[in-house]
Amino acid sequence: MMQNKNRDLFRNIITEMDFRTASHTSFGSENHKGPEFRTFLYEHVDLSKLQLEQKSDLDVLMHFAVGNFFQTLTHYYTAQNTEREITMSDAKRRVHLGLDWLEYGASSEVPVRQD
Repeated sequence: MMQNKNRDLFRNIITEMDFRTASHTSFGSENHKGPEFRTFLYEHVDLSKLQLEQKSDLDVLMHFAVGNFFQTLTHYYTAQNTEREITMSDAKRRVHLGLDWLEYGASSEVPVRQD
């Protein structure tokens, strides 16, 4: 998305998206593909390896993972041609860092969960 011939199109889509337009993506709850995508995830993800209280918690996890990806793309595109410009390597590092935090947590200590 960041280096192919449609880079400008992707940049415009990502940087101009807001909460109203995001609801029309395949991850939006109003989109007809949303249930199809969820069914695909439920069939292909080993839920026993995740700390989910209920099956629908996978939606929350995907929301964070996809949000991390799109926020990084937005950061990359808006930083181009500015003094804050970041490299592709920096963008990939940000995505992997966010995913690592989702998997392992950001804290160096294991917190005691208080419900």
